Amino acid sequence: MKRLHWLFCGVLSACLLHTSVALAWQLRGGGGARTFVLPHTGGHPAPHPMPQPQP
Repeated sequence: MKRLHWLFCGVLSACLLHTSVALAWQLRGGGGARTFVLPHTGGHPAPHPMPQPQP
């Protein structure tokens, strides 16, 4: 019975630790490759600049 008690305590502690670490990582702006940000153009290619008028 003692072994089962310590197993449950260990699993609960690991879950709480994992949750708090994940929350802290997200709050500090982490995420690395999992973070996907669209450019300001809405995902479309940037427009080409207009040619300068010839004198």
